[in-house]
Amino acid sequence: LLGLVDWEMAAVFARAGRFIRNTCAVAGGLGLLYTVNSARVSLTPPPVPKEKLILEIDVSNIVESKPKFLQSLVASFQSGRVPMELRDVILTLERAATDPRVDSFIATFGPNVEGMSFAMTQELRDAIARFRDAQKVQSVEPVAGDQPEGEATVSPPPKPKMAYACADTFGEVSQGTGLYYLASAFDKVYVQPSGTVGLLGVSITSPFIRSFLDKWNLEMEVLNRKEYKSAFSFLTHKRRARADKEQMSRILQSLFDQLVNDIAAARDLTPPAVRKLIDRAPLTATDAISGGLVDGALYRDQLVVDGPEDEKRVTMTLHKYSALLKKEDKVSANRSPKDWISSAAEKADVPEMVTPQVALVYAVGQIKRGHNKQGNTGVVASEDLCAAIKQATDDERVKSIVIRIDSPGGSAVASDTIWHAIKQAREKKPVVASLGGVAASGGYMAAVGCNKILASPGTLTGSIGVILGHPVFHRFLEEHGVHLDTLSKGGNFLNPAFRFTRRERAIMNMHMDSCYADFTNKVAEGRGLTAKEVERVAKGRVWTGSDALTLGLVDKLGGLHDALALAKELAGIDADTQVDTVVYPKPTSEVKAMLGEILGDATTTSMAASLILPAVLQPLLLQQQQLQHPLDHLQLESANDMLRAPKGGVLDGVKF
Repeated sequence: LLGLVDWEMAAVFARAGRFIRNTCAVAGGLGLLYTVNSARVSLTPPPVPKEKLILEIDVSNIVESKPKFLQSLVASFQSGRVPMELRDVILTLERAATDPRVDSFIATFGPNVEGMSFAMTQELRDAIARFRDAQKVQSVEPVAGDQPEGEATVSPPPKPKMAYACADTFGEVSQGTGLYYLASAFDKVYVQPSGTVGLLGVSITSPFIRSFLDKWNLEMEVLNRKEYKSAFSFLTHKRRARADKEQMSRILQSLFDQLVNDIAAARDLTPPAVRKLIDRAPLTATDAISGGLVDGALYRDQLVVDGPEDEKRVTMTLHKYSALLKKEDKVSANRSPKDWISSAAEKADVPEMVTPQVALVYAVGQIKRGHNKQGNTGVVASEDLCAAIKQATDDERVKSIVIRIDSPGGSAVASDTIWHAIKQAREKKPVVASLGGVAASGGYMAAVGCNKILASPGTLTGSIGVILGHPVFHRFLEEHGVHLDTLSKGGNFLNPAFRFTRRERAIMNMHMDSCYADFTNKVAEGRGLTAKEVERVAKGRVWTGSDALTLGLVDKLGGLHDALALAKELAGIDADTQVDTVVYPKPTSEVKAMLGEILGDATTTSMAASLILPAVLQPLLLQQQQLQHPLDHLQLESANDMLRAPKGGVLDGVKF
């Protein structure tokens, strides 16, 4: 009894401690936010450096979508830098390309560049190419005497803006293909004298643990539609199945061809020459220079930007430059044409100028039903996404919508809900799908509801199929002294931990066929294909974006930049007309975001579980948690989650 009392008192003190800790955290955060927001309220233009600007960014800070507020805050305190969304990087570089204050752009490559997909790398390469191609804006002034009155002299051709890539190493005698692939898009590429260029190509290594599970009397029953849908094959096979080997080989070949051809074009080499360099890699700095991959070996502080020696320049991070532009835009937005008119009568005759908007809605992560109440990253909650789509649809200022999809799929029901919301939205305004690193299974189902689909050449997409995983572990439990005793009223359908009965298997196969037919019908309708044409590219098979274009699964190759331009075109907006890109749902205020993250115990619990549970058993236990809802087993999940598996996870990812 005393032990119980002590335990109760300990629990009370623990709760009190958590309350005090959270209260202090909130108070401190509010003070910080007050300081930050106080600096934002001024409508006076921010100070603009008189010198030419050299923009700089560490590419390890670039992320697909904005992390949670506290994650951004912690990251900024730890590194002194703030994560920057891919969208912000692209749009900021576009503004910098035509800003006469900007002279050049430098990118450094930190040691923590992970999680950048092949497609994301390609989008950044395209943004850098647009920056390089832009010419400096130069004013033309009349010259007295030599020219007739009113005519102007012909200015010399403007100098292209330069982009520099500077890395200590592209993989430390290890894989660095993705880093170098991005760097090759710059005008000049430099590496530290002691660095290496790990241009090793692309590969995939997948562990198959069926034999390991057999030793522990663990099993996974899998139903799939169809043979290429292989998300659980590492649990059910001892080696890669023929169909999976076929699709993965084609994916690797497609990515490798893109890699070789893009590097060859950027570095003025031939594809055979690039392949020979890949076969010799990893290369020393000297060998990389002689092979034409690198322009020089130097340290970051030794980099000298090309230009007149007497021209003063100052370095500014891309993030600060982006903030500068936003503040300048805010000042301009708060000064309408009426501000320059003195007469009240004249002011009344001046119409309010409303800038048209293009809504950008993010669908990044695994698709799940309901709401994402904890605000967890990597989750696409169907109800939240549908609400954002409806919000953008009902806003009269929004003329078109871009859905940015970076998802391997998830719940079949949730994917269908999102597809329906997109179909309703396109009845009122154009909807364009911009596919990120992966838009497969449920992610692709959402895309086919849009008017147009754009993908990068390296996007992983398709996977038109469905899969069900049912863990069987009753023998494991019995072997370790655990006996399952079930009481039920009714059909006792899908008893946890046991194999399917003949009746259960028949019922689940019926649901699988229905779900697959629904998916393929949606693709046929959305893409204008016959049932036979869809079946030829379906069966759960994953394709790269370049192959998907050939097969009619996407309309055009391009990134977010191209999707936004197409959305303007479909809305009937002239290409030269300025539009505002507005993210939906509207970002949560910092105060609400921090309160939700501090008080969200479920997030902490989930994180603790992911650290404690053995990695091999996580898939089995996650499936077991869903046994109470049989239809939740139907997952429109990409067969190639391994391509996006985090470092140190169960599955090793594609190396590039």
